[in-house]
Amino acid sequence: MPNCRRISPTRAVQMTDRHVSPNRVFISWSTLAVVCFVGLIQAAWWAVGDQYANNGSFVDGDSYTRLLRIERLIETADWFDTSIPDANAPYGTTVHWTRLFDVVMLLVSAPLIPFMGFAKALFWAGIVVSPLLHMLGAATLAWALTPLIGRIAACFAGALSAAQAGVMVFGIVGRADHHMLFPVLIALAFGYLVRVFLNPDPHPQLPIWAGLALSLGIWVGPEFLLFMALCMGLLGVVWLLQPSPHHAALNQRFAYGLACGLVLALFIERGVAGFGTIAYDRISIVHATLAALGLAYWSAVAVLTPGLSRLRLSMRAVLCFGGTMICAAVMIYLFPKIAGNPLNDADQAIQPIYAHIAEYKPIRDGGHLLIYYGGALFALPWLIWRLKSSFHTPGFWMWALIGLCLTVYLWLGINWIRWTLYAGLFLTILIGDLVFQLDQWISRKWDFPKRLLIKVVAILSVATGPLVIGALIVNSAKTDPQRLAENKLACPIKELSAFLNQPPLANLNQTIVASANFGPELMYRTAHKVVATVHHRNVAGILDGHKIYQATDAAVARALIDARRVTLLLLCPGAGSDIYFLTDSPPQALYHRLVQNRGPDWLTPVALPSELADRFRLFAVQNAP
Repeated sequence: MPNCRRISPTRAVQMTDRHVSPNRVFISWSTLAVVCFVGLIQAAWWAVGDQYANNGSFVDGDSYTRLLRIERLIETADWFDTSIPDANAPYGTTVHWTRLFDVVMLLVSAPLIPFMGFAKALFWAGIVVSPLLHMLGAATLAWALTPLIGRIAACFAGALSAAQAGVMVFGIVGRADHHMLFPVLIALAFGYLVRVFLNPDPHPQLPIWAGLALSLGIWVGPEFLLFMALCMGLLGVVWLLQPSPHHAALNQRFAYGLACGLVLALFIERGVAGFGTIAYDRISIVHATLAALGLAYWSAVAVLTPGLSRLRLSMRAVLCFGGTMICAAVMIYLFPKIAGNPLNDADQAIQPIYAHIAEYKPIRDGGHLLIYYGGALFALPWLIWRLKSSFHTPGFWMWALIGLCLTVYLWLGINWIRWTLYAGLFLTILIGDLVFQLDQWISRKWDFPKRLLIKVVAILSVATGPLVIGALIVNSAKTDPQRLAENKLACPIKELSAFLNQPPLANLNQTIVASANFGPELMYRTAHKVVATVHHRNVAGILDGHKIYQATDAAVARALIDARRVTLLLLCPGAGSDIYFLTDSPPQALYHRLVQNRGPDWLTPVALPSELADRFRLFAVQNAP
């Protein structure tokens, strides 16, 4: 059985002063080197690989919606308003995002405001915020891992996060996206847990800070609940195997930090008036109640530990399982949808449409599997060795947590690409450690300068080999139509918006039916309204736009258009953004008729400049309400 009290002298860093502040972070040259390396990779991508930020655009529509949301916050000074009035026209909609990332965006934009004004400063903050968070996350990961694998190996791990496709997809320039906050907060919580387990006499605040870090993650988004559950599960197993008052107290403090952090975050996010609001896709009383039950559970365990420790393991397991089931029953009774996916609340007719969104797709081919998960070919055998070699040290539990998280996120990522961000984070821990050990072995085996070439080849093969091979396979298999469908700039909404901002269209209050992928950018760049945006709270707008273009009866389409007060219909034939309009659509569907210029008489083609006419079709609704 792993020993949680004895420190391995070769792998763990001794921290004998328990009164040193748990938040004391030593900024070293090695940490700065990690930041600079990740920043260099990001800058290289911006200079060579980027096709969006260099064009004055964002990678996805969510970034535009985020800017609109922050601009509305500044205009209205209403912290609790989550509405986007110009989406889902004419009704408006809301988004499930929280304010923590908005604050980060405002902080990043603040130094730029005196030089370019608020709107441009916010735009450029959105362009660079994800790379900045990537650099912060890499540095935090290096700090977190130092007691477990040593400073140099930890820096390797932080730096090599730039070689993980799952991380880079979310961390590149041009994504004003809250997802890159998750690696920062995972690394922060993990770092505190490492210091709890590897310190023979841990500072009493360490588990509290770990719980607070988890509460921040849940504040950012509910998908962080999974990492919280994995951490709580590991802590529970540790106590179950070694039911000492020490471990019970650690778990109680961890739950205390989580509960206090969530209650505070809930007050900040929703205020007193909204504190009791039930929501599953955004921090709410649901999550605070869950944390409160966790605190009550571990408080009871802490009191009962002296008696429970005298029971057999099987009996303790039965009692603990029973207590967990009671807590689960209370949650399900109070909040019946707690165990489901928040997207399940949406109309199920939306699921086939969401299947065309890249983040929600599974990994279907070997090339993409190598791109996202090729590193697992090296990481998983190394994990097994680490678990075996650390079995009688306290570090075992951290390797077990890494293995548990990696296994869960690998499986989820295969079925839903957006989870590859988390899998990539845990892959980089193992690959960074492996690369360091490989570097040390080569140094012992060969003399300079021969070992230099061997190191370069070996390290690049482990860190980037599968990714490069996968990218070559995917690129060679692509056809020209596929490249067109995947090229978001094939439909230049920025240039189209400039046209829509000119008279006579700019002088009218337009409502546009277009791909949900175009909606946020059209709202951001024009004063017009849109029906569809890619947000699960705007299912009605997405479905009505889909029904309009799928309609085989012109009267049905016109009824929906009048109900939505639509004045313009926009198409970008052949592009990936319009694909979901074509799924199972009959030849006589309105979309196909408009592409072939066989639309009903009440739709009039709008003449576009030649550079836009090659890509778009724009139609004005006659006698629009």
